[in-house]
Amino acid sequence: MSILVEIALMRDDLIPELSYGSHFFQDLVETDIFYAALFPEKEDVCYNISWFENCTNELGNLSEDGIKYQDVVKVYDNLESFFLMSDVASQKLYCFTLDPENNS
Repeated sequence: MSILVEIALMRDDLIPELSYGSHFFQDLVETDIFYAALFPEKEDVCYNISWFENCTNELGNLSEDGIKYQDVVKVYDNLESFFLMSDVASQKLYCFTLDPENNS
């Protein structure tokens, strides 16, 4: 795994508790896995969920038990045109794709 993103989708009956500050987060840091927390409800966040919905979720291929969690855990592999850039100082994260057919 190279990137783990937790998405904090809030509802009236659910306030997610993200991993940073936990032992789990420390394990990610120590194994050089990039961690990001995404808060899609914040004003300055642009999150294109439809792009990811068109990608294949590999979780069910990793374990038989994974199938029952596919609605909440997504595993994507070999996203060839997916790029991630971050600036720790400004707390900005940019994920984008390039369309190889349009060179954009």
